[in-house]
Amino acid sequence: MGFAAIVVAAGSGSRAGGDKQWRSVGAKPMVRWSVETLLKAGADPVLVVVAPGAESRLNEALDGLSGWTAVIGGATRAESVCAGLT
Repeated sequence: MGFAAIVVAAGSGSRAGGDKQWRSVGAKPMVRWSVETLLKAGADPVLVVVAPGAESRLNEALDGLSGWTAVIGGATRAESVCAGLT
């Protein structure tokens, strides 16, 4: 049985002092760790919700991976989650 996954990476990271989804950990952006792990677990598709204008940054972070799709998030976390579910 397959499953789909949604990674909500559209936040500003204001409590963490900046956009944590783009921070490097072990030479990879955090968002890449999440997407790679879900793909290896068999998620199909993996939807990655990002802020408007962050598509190129996401493409760079996930360069070389397949099986994911970018979704544009909303003004709030709830709106971003709804965008991913839609």
